Amino acid sequence: MQSKHNVLQVEIHEMFEQLHRVRNQLERSKKEASEGRQKAERDLFESSMMFKARESSLRKEKKEVEERLTKEKADLEKEHFHVCNELQKANEQRAELESKLLQTNALMEELQQLQVELQREKDHAVKEAEEMRQTNGNSVFGSTSAVALTEFSYTEIEEATDNFDDSKKIGSGGCGTVYKGFLRHTTVAIKKFNREGTTGDKEFNDEVETLSRMRHPNLVTLIGVCREAKALVFEFLSNGSLENCLQGEHQREPLSWRMRIRIAADICTGLIFLHSNKPKGIAHGDLKPDNVLLDNSFVCKLADFGISRPLDLTNTTVTPYHRTNQIKGTMGYMDPGYIASGEITAQYDVYSFGVVLMRLLTGKSPLGLPNEVEAALSNDMLQDIIDTSAGEWPTEYTEELARLALRCCRYERKERPNLANEAWGILQAMMNCPDDKCKPPTFFICPMTQEIMRDPHIAADGFTYEGEAIKDWLQRGHKCPP
Repeated sequence: MQSKHNVLQVEIHEMFEQLHRVRNQLERSKKEASEGRQKAERDLFESSMMFKARESSLRKEKKEVEERLTKEKADLEKEHFHVCNELQKANEQRAELESKLLQTNALMEELQQLQVELQREKDHAVKEAEEMRQTNGNSVFGSTSAVALTEFSYTEIEEATDNFDDSKKIGSGGCGTVYKGFLRHTTVAIKKFNREGTTGDKEFNDEVETLSRMRHPNLVTLIGVCREAKALVFEFLSNGSLENCLQGEHQREPLSWRMRIRIAADICTGLIFLHSNKPKGIAHGDLKPDNVLLDNSFVCKLADFGISRPLDLTNTTVTPYHRTNQIKGTMGYMDPGYIASGEITAQYDVYSFGVVLMRLLTGKSPLGLPNEVEAALSNDMLQDIIDTSAGEWPTEYTEELARLALRCCRYERKERPNLANEAWGILQAMMNCPDDKCKPPTFFICPMTQEIMRDPHIAADGFTYEGEAIKDWLQRGHKCPP
């Protein structure tokens, strides 16, 4: 009985221990479950917070994208509007330029016709003047048909020049000083002779006598005199002297090669007029760029006849000449034969004219210039000494002009060309420049074909192209103008 009781107690003890183990296991399971639940809740909370943060970030990004898209859309609409306006302006500008091109073409044709007519009238006038001189047969120095000159008082000359103030001085030379003045409501040039005494009186009277009897488009016009002041009053030529233009003084635009050829032709015409007077021609005697004046249209007029001389023909077998014992002139332009003999002939002016031609061609100093030009021409290096500020000279013109100038400067006078029969024809041909030698303005040239545009079109880059050329360019797959 006792043993049964002990067995029962052992079983009960084991059951309590088993229940205790089960209870501990349940508590551990409960604890683990609680910890797992808490961890799951924390994970869920963290996930929830991360989701909310991500959701907020996505909303912000979405808002930024929408704002950016809205802005880009507005910018595109604005750019589209701007492009449309620019295109409309370009089309309007194209129409305007096409209209101007048509007007310019018409104007060019009119000017070409006018040039031909004016040249014809000029040639006719020169011919008539020559016929009249031959008919009249009057001496330039001995005729009584001198033009009546206005006589000015010494007071008027002083007032016009502010008492010969240096600020009014526009030129000076061996014979006198030239002032700019305002006389009787007109701007004039006043030349006051420097020399006094018999020699000064003779030079003054010689120049008055010469200029009062000559009127020509390429000779400076004498308006009047003041004998008391030994002053001559001339028309004022606003563009100054050829020397000023060649030197680029007063920020002048360089003379183009076309203008230089026209100036050379004007000088040639003026000299022909002087030399062809009957029965006594006149040698200018001091031809140089300083004595070639230019009006507001750059028509040139010969000035400063202080040492001009009549050419006496005492023997019909020799060239008319004037002999002097007093050498005058400007170094670089003086005929070497004159220095040796003291004889002034028409060929003296031809030599000076040759040097002036070289100055127009090269812009260089006259001293030693004939030798330099001859060497350059012989060595095929003429283009190296050409004055490029005049623009792109036609090569054949530069060579022809250089050869003419060198012929004018030959030492033997009889080898120099006749201005009327030879030089004038060469210069006239250059002035009547054919189309294949004269380039049109660059705005008439297509940048792609380098030819004159017949159907100009304005592209998006603002440049004008030949219609067919730009269409072909775009058809070849290009998205924008060249």
